[in-house]
Amino acid sequence: MEFRQSRWLVAAVGLGAAFSAVGFVALVKMEGLSWQVWLLGGVAVVFALGLADATSSFVRLDHDALRIRSNFRCHTFGRNELVEVSWAKGCPVSVKVVSGTWVTLPPLGDSSAMANSIRAWLRRG
Repeated sequence: MEFRQSRWLVAAVGLGAAFSAVGFVALVKMEGLSWQVWLLGGVAVVFALGLADATSSFVRLDHDALRIRSNFRCHTFGRNELVEVSWAKGCPVSVKVVSGTWVTLPPLGDSSAMANSIRAWLRRG
């Protein structure tokens, strides 16, 4: 089972990246390079990085491991390394590791469904 960003969110960030990139190119051709044009170029870069992260982030329940990719980093936890799952309304899902530390999962999709799926996955182990 895999949890990813909502499609509408990825589409919104993609539209922001496209509009700001097109605006940057158009303003460079019409007005040259001013600080406002550079600012719009920076906004386009930030949108592009957000789009790359939004399309690559996931929480995946494999047969033997919980795999997390967010903010361009990957973490893998074996089923035997996880002790507990916690979630409360308005808070992200967190998993407790054997060492006693809590790891906060990225907010991807429905948090209650993610927490319940991880709980069921841990019980199956």
